[in-house]
Amino acid sequence: MTDPPQPVADPATDRKGAGNAQATVVDPTQTHQVAAWKYDSPLQSSRFDPQGRFVFAGAQDNTVQRWDLESGERTTLTGHQSWVRSIAFLSEGATLLTAGYDGRLLWWPTAAKKPEPIRTVAAHKGWIRALAVSPDGRLIATVGNDRLVKLWNAIDGTPVHELAGHGSHVYNVAFHPGGEFLISADLKLEVKQWRIADGNPVRTLDPAKILHKYDTGVQAHLGGARSIAFSPDGDDFVLGGIVVVATNIFDGGAGSKPTAVLVDWKTGKRKLLHQPQHPLPAVLWGTWFHPAGFLIGASGGAIGGHLFFWKRNAAHEFFQLKLPSAGRDLALHPDLTRLAVPQHDQHLRIYSMSAKEPA
Repeated sequence: MTDPPQPVADPATDRKGAGNAQATVVDPTQTHQVAAWKYDSPLQSSRFDPQGRFVFAGAQDNTVQRWDLESGERTTLTGHQSWVRSIAFLSEGATLLTAGYDGRLLWWPTAAKKPEPIRTVAAHKGWIRALAVSPDGRLIATVGNDRLVKLWNAIDGTPVHELAGHGSHVYNVAFHPGGEFLISADLKLEVKQWRIADGNPVRTLDPAKILHKYDTGVQAHLGGARSIAFSPDGDDFVLGGIVVVATNIFDGGAGSKPTAVLVDWKTGKRKLLHQPQHPLPAVLWGTWFHPAGFLIGASGGAIGGHLFFWKRNAAHEFFQLKLPSAGRDLALHPDLTRLAVPQHDQHLRIYSMSAKEPA
């Protein structure tokens, strides 16, 4: 493995994200589990609220589960009629957004004792695959199986733009940190850049075709942009998925690798493939750029899951952690030290990227 980045101290936050003067040292090579909560159904999405008090997870029984990070108390949010794959927040965390495979977009009060939907919008015909909130918090972007990208007013849910042009199911969407553009990526890894102000297309890119394959055995398209993330400086973005070598296996097989394709924002060209040193039959379901300069990925597949940590300019990980079960998403806590990984074995597990405290 390559040498890891040097541990980084963040004096602005403590371990719990309370914002006191105690420094927290971020060292990915020290990553370890600090909590695990079990539910009655497999979990496939997760996000921390911006205040760092709660962690939310979407379950395969169509609910969203909320855990209080201090007490571990769990609250069930009921409102969707299918799986919830996407979670985000508005108003500095006061409002929760969820998007489901039922095609609906829901607004919730984040911290209510018994949360009920504030607003429901029938956003897409078929699955909503992903949602994102603009840097200024004014717009919501959603994408889905109807091959559309849609922009919504974040306050009242009214439609702003409908962006058409993808030829297959749209799997992911992200706003550029500069606030002027967004990108969307589909099953066949066609990437489109859109101007937010008028909804017009700017360019079409294809830097990550390696994450798609048509399998003649099962006669199906495999792959897709399963995760997406911009670097904090906006110079790069990554598309996560799987390089499928084996045939007739939807989640990969011998020789397959969970992969993050690093793309140069200015040129739209592929810069690097972030992959594990050894083949693993798994999909890279979650990706996250850490402000300290490294990339985190969470994978899940037939042999379970892993957390990977890559330098931005290195192809292979400098550290990896085997997970107890297949990971299906990844979230970074506002304190920049903790990670949430929803897993197929019905557990939401929290990991700390800092040295273990003495018993």
